Amino acid sequence: MEHRAARRGRASLTAGSSIPAVRALRVRKESTPAQRQLTPGVSPSTPGAVAPVPAPITPIATPPLAQPLEDRTPPMISNISHQGDTLPSGTREAAISVSTDEPASCKYATNPESSSYSSMPWYDQTRRFHVKTITGLRDGMLYDFFVRCQDFNGNINTGSYLINFKIQP
Repeated sequence: MEHRAARRGRASLTAGSSIPAVRALRVRKESTPAQRQLTPGVSPSTPGAVAPVPAPITPIATPPLAQPLEDRTPPMISNISHQGDTLPSGTREAAISVSTDEPASCKYATNPESSSYSSMPWYDQTRRFHVKTITGLRDGMLYDFFVRCQDFNGNINTGSYLINFKIQP
């Protein structure tokens, strides 16, 4: 910002704004004996004069930050849909669902004996409520789905949760 000289008692700082002009004051270089004296009996020009040293500061010990507990528990599964339900004939799709007590990725299989968790197809990822729509259902059939979930710490359910239903003939 450029400062321009004042005319008629105003100085312009920016276009359209102004402030009253300030007159310069002369400062005397002389000082009183009290102003020259820093400490009784010591003048700033005294050789070896040392300014007073403040008292040392004692550091305050801070407690260590609390470490989060290590999670070794797999997600708890609840609100399991279709436990032995009978759906009307003509039903061609159904939603299976579970809830978990923490964000988790869930998978399902139709045969728990032949599938490890890593080889199961995805059910739903990174949520607490998990839904999968199963299509291609036929009348008179019984359907079993085995669900397992894994949390962000890698904890996997050791057993599968059964969702089962049948379609009327």
